[in-house]
Amino acid sequence: MMLAHVVLGRHPVQATDEYRMLLAIRDADITVPKTTSGLGAVLATVLVADPAARPSAAVFREALAWVAIEAGYPTGPKLLIR
Repeated sequence: MMLAHVVLGRHPVQATDEYRMLLAIRDADITVPKTTSGLGAVLATVLVADPAARPSAAVFREALAWVAIEAGYPTGPKLLIR
């Protein structure tokens, strides 16, 4: 959620109060705009309501590393993959 907030420039879920926010986060399949770097597609894989449909942390980390490489940051994988 925090990475999506940073990338989108707003919280990816809107609600009128804290309780409804928690329910919306739990139940929402969040639509993330696709970006040319592929970051939107990577975020979309983890922002789904069904936990079983989300990738593991290792797979997510690897996907973020590939986005960094594709964007021209050769040091990205060194920061993201141990």
